[in-house]
Amino acid sequence: MEEVKEEISDKIGGKARNLRELSSIKGIKVPKFFAVPSDIRNEDIRDYIAEQLLKMPEGIKFAVRSSALIEDGDVVSCAGVFDTYLDVESDIDKIVEYVVKIREAADKKEEYVSEYSKLRGVDFVSGVGVVVQEMVEQPDYSGVVFSHSTEESDEYFHVNFAKGLGEHIVSGEENGVQLKIFRDALGLDKDKYSFLKELVGNIKEVEEHYNSKSLDIEFAIKNGDVYILQARPMTAFKDRVRELDYEFVEEKIRELNSFVGGIGDDVYGDMIDINPAELIGNNPDFINSSIFREIFSDKIVEKSRREMGYEPDNSGLMILVNNKPYISLRASANSFRPNGISKKTYNKLVDYYVSKVSANQYLQDRVEFDVFAMTEGKQLDKIINDLGNKLNNQEKDEIRNGFEELDKNLSHMVDKFIGRYGEDIKSYAKDVDVDDNSLSDKLKVLKKGTGFFVSAARLAFYQKNKMENKYGKEFVKTALGGLNTVSSKLHYKMLDFAVDKADRKEIVNEFGHLRLGQMDIFSDSYKSDSEHYFNFAYYEGLGKNQVDEEKKGILQNKKKYYELYNSVDVDTQKDIDDLNFLMQTREEVKFEFARGYDNLAEALIKTADKENINRDVLANTSIRDGVMIDKLKDKELLLFKAQKRLNDKAKGKVKMPCVINKDTNFNVIEIQENKPTYLSSDVVKSEAIYLNSENIDNITKDDIEGKVVVLDRADPGYDFIFSMNPKGLVTKVGGPASHMAIRALEHNLPACIGSGRNLKDIDGENIILDCKTGQLITMKPGGR
Repeated sequence: MEEVKEEISDKIGGKARNLRELSSIKGIKVPKFFAVPSDIRNEDIRDYIAEQLLKMPEGIKFAVRSSALIEDGDVVSCAGVFDTYLDVESDIDKIVEYVVKIREAADKKEEYVSEYSKLRGVDFVSGVGVVVQEMVEQPDYSGVVFSHSTEESDEYFHVNFAKGLGEHIVSGEENGVQLKIFRDALGLDKDKYSFLKELVGNIKEVEEHYNSKSLDIEFAIKNGDVYILQARPMTAFKDRVRELDYEFVEEKIRELNSFVGGIGDDVYGDMIDINPAELIGNNPDFINSSIFREIFSDKIVEKSRREMGYEPDNSGLMILVNNKPYISLRASANSFRPNGISKKTYNKLVDYYVSKVSANQYLQDRVEFDVFAMTEGKQLDKIINDLGNKLNNQEKDEIRNGFEELDKNLSHMVDKFIGRYGEDIKSYAKDVDVDDNSLSDKLKVLKKGTGFFVSAARLAFYQKNKMENKYGKEFVKTALGGLNTVSSKLHYKMLDFAVDKADRKEIVNEFGHLRLGQMDIFSDSYKSDSEHYFNFAYYEGLGKNQVDEEKKGILQNKKKYYELYNSVDVDTQKDIDDLNFLMQTREEVKFEFARGYDNLAEALIKTADKENINRDVLANTSIRDGVMIDKLKDKELLLFKAQKRLNDKAKGKVKMPCVINKDTNFNVIEIQENKPTYLSSDVVKSEAIYLNSENIDNITKDDIEGKVVVLDRADPGYDFIFSMNPKGLVTKVGGPASHMAIRALEHNLPACIGSGRNLKDIDGENIILDCKTGQLITMKPGGR
């Protein structure tokens, strides 16, 4: 490249310029290459390439890649827009053919790239150079590194790679191995990926050369050597990279790695059992995580399970690690120990559960269905069989007898719960509706609701598990199409409003406590903007015929359920009725629990405002401090503790994994593989619309209707979307029995629950949601 004449150097394009820069960095291995400038005529290309090939090693293969003049610059990247050809033989005619193809394809995209440039605020420059670069043949790994998150400036390199060429990683078609590596990480040479130390060293050298900590770098690994294939600016982050306190983060990482040393043989997960990641997110404000811990981990859950015939340890399920809530797998498993099974015998099952989840971390969000033995049946038989001679015959009998007695007890509890439910829900709703309670009294009511909700959920899942053993999972999926939960009731109520059969005030009073981020005290409730969330204007415009059509559509969505129900005998119909009743009551109890949470949140904010405590301080306050705002004795101490948390947050934050076990290293966080739950067998092709608390205020029915809604969390606060006729649903987190999974079954909506993907990236893209084969595909030419 040093021989490229200066007068044509501005014609080689961004990719070639970057390769020239990389080649000048001492110690960085860059595969040999040459560039075909944009102003060389097609008829002269052959002679030019023949001359350049004389300078290249013999018998190698090439990557032939676009290098548009506007590509890979400081403001415009055009990643994935232009063409690339790999494994091209060292044959002049073949190379010429691909160079011409790249040029011709680029000409056809010139109008698109011109518009894209205008949007980025730069003048469009016509012309496409082409890079012909030596391939790193049969690499061990290939992938891409970002200097920081694609969402914000942070303290981590984000590394994404796969075995072999990894072209699907670079194009964004698949995830591969995803790591977050702390910039000043130590001990990388001891990591299972032994090339990380050299890779990180290379990245830092490239950043120093470019004087930038916001780069997108492609690499390949062969025989332990690192090859840098490309580097470009992360254009979306120009002038937005902030300086962070790496010493502070490093100290936090040391503390966390020390904590891991004391975990022993346990697993902590953010989606085990009560699913904190789904309910309060991955990075909650301290006030929200402290409330969640208070209402779920003070042995309320275990107390409820004891009343059902389990023998929990009363150790509490939840732990906060660097303010992120996790559930102990051992504590969760032990909370489901049936009466009659000794701790010594049951511990052999728990060891089996821990081993299974440690080896398959994606199972953490489905432990109750795919890991634990919850009832008699196939799952229990499989576990006993897998344990083999680790269990003697006496222990096997002890386990079977314990689960047999538990099944009898839970079956009795189901009948008792169904019989008493109406009275119990009225009693709890009455407690929730008391307006003049203190904050501590409101917290007590919420804790009572936790116990009620845990009991309802356990019995619903017991019935579901029992029926899956008896009838199969597909049967149960169809049976759950008969649900009529809060979202259906809201839709019917709005349709009644359209024909003057329901009152606006009545609807707001009944459903207005729902909020986006149901367990976020700062999120908006429906009643805060009732015109928007209830979409009153749309329903006021509906005529009777349209209302009748929408109601017919609701019934049509339940066609498969009615066909199933009418095809079975009376005993099976009772099983289906019990399942739907228990699932509906689970959702109804959650609905009333959410009302209690809304009451606490509003009172907490109102009291803080009265004491002139601002939102930032409140966000970093513990609920145990917060409930004392009523009778504030030491405001200075509260402010001091909150300000320290606020200051620590400003210095930077440690990335937290979804699962922690004894092998976790907080210097290198590996993103767990996800196994999503696909509901229905439909294939949907449509535009995706990403919803979160930041954009939801501007969303209307026209935005959602006919599109696939994508959400980070499976949150009850998004129930209003189901009356806006979405075509499908995708969530980042959530298990097979999560809130949104139940909603999708109820509305016969094709869904991918717990995709694990960064869904913001597919906002506005055309996607294929293939529930039949279990695939979520972005229909774009490539890029990331």
